[in-house]
Amino acid sequence: MIGQNIHTTIVSSTYDLLKETDSALLRLRDQASSLVLIVNSTEQGIFPSHLSEEITLLELSEELCEHLLPLSRGDRSRKAPDILAKMLNCIASEVVWIDRIQVLFEPSLELDPLRQLQELARIKPIIAVWPGQLTEQFLTFSVPGRADYQSYTANELANLPIIHFVEQREYK
Repeated sequence: MIGQNIHTTIVSSTYDLLKETDSALLRLRDQASSLVLIVNSTEQGIFPSHLSEEITLLELSEELCEHLLPLSRGDRSRKAPDILAKMLNCIASEVVWIDRIQVLFEPSLELDPLRQLQELARIKPIIAVWPGQLTEQFLTFSVPGRADYQSYTANELANLPIIHFVEQREYK
C-alpha cells in the first residue's frame, strides 16, 4: 500500500490485470469519477488484445496532438480540456482504456494530468496507464527539475485504485 486510503494492488499477469481492473471499476460504479490507474513497471505493452467490446483503446498522445496541431499555442492550452472531453464522448464503448498519456504532461498545455484524467472519468469509466513511477509515498512522472515533472502524494491519491503491473518472476 502507498498510504492508508489508497487501494493498490500488485499484479504480474494480464489475466490478473483484467480481473483487478474489473474489480476496481465495480467498486467505483457509484462514484462521481471512475478512474483506475495502472502503473506499468515492465518493458511490455499491457493492452490486452482480447478485451470485450465494452472497452475501447485510446492512444491519447497521438489522438490529442492531431486535434491540437492546427491550433495556435495559446489556443492549445485553453481548448485541450474541451477537446479531451469531446474525444471521450465520441467513443461508444462503456469503458475507455487510455494509453500513451504523455501529452498530458506537456508544460505548454498547463494541465494537471491526474486531475484531467479524474475529470474525464466523470464522463465514463477510464482505465489509464500511468507512464511514471510508483513508490511507497509518491506517484511521479519524469524527474525533479524537468518542466514536465509531476508528483502526487498519498493524500492526493486517496480512494484512487492503483494497479501496479510488475514483471512475472520465473521460479526454478
